Amino acid sequence: MRNNQITRVLVFEPSEIVQHGLRSLLSSEDLQIVGFLRDLEDWKEQIHYHTPDVLLINPNICGWPVSKQLERIQNAYPELILLGLQYSFFAENDLKLFQDIIFISDEKASILKKINTPKEDTNKPVDKQDGEDLSDREREILVSVVQGLSNKEIAENHHISIHTVISHRKNITRKTGIKSVSGLTIYALINNMIDYPG
Repeated sequence: MRNNQITRVLVFEPSEIVQHGLRSLLSSEDLQIVGFLRDLEDWKEQIHYHTPDVLLINPNICGWPVSKQLERIQNAYPELILLGLQYSFFAENDLKLFQDIIFISDEKASILKKINTPKEDTNKPVDKQDGEDLSDREREILVSVVQGLSNKEIAENHHISIHTVISHRKNITRKTGIKSVSGLTIYALINNMIDYPG
């Protein structure tokens, strides 16, 4: 998140009624809705243009399987928080890539907490300089990322919170200067963190 503590949220929601409700409900000094989009068409350009911290996505617009589209977004922008906006049934497995789910029945305080919790956990200042070696834990997380695990799966495997995983991923990106999973894979191979396939 940014140093000014304002969380920028980009909402992917087709319903105008829900859009208006969210705009009214989420008016807050430390939260800004930077845009509403009806679908995931041109999502890369929209994320680049709006520079959000959080994506609030109705899984109904993700196509099938839901996780396939979310994986694309997560791999392209691992530093973003993905939250689901759910008001119809989805199997839990379909929603595993969301860091959290906002339900249509959630109260304002609960919604704001779900949106702002990542900011509280990951906005701590980092004393280390760019280019510094990865910590042992960051190396473990990097290997898990390269193996294709979602943030939720990494959190479960390492017994840490999803927000801690996101914090580690941000530090990995900052220290290595690499954002893509393919780039991190090459980094891991070069640094003998994983074996060459074969």
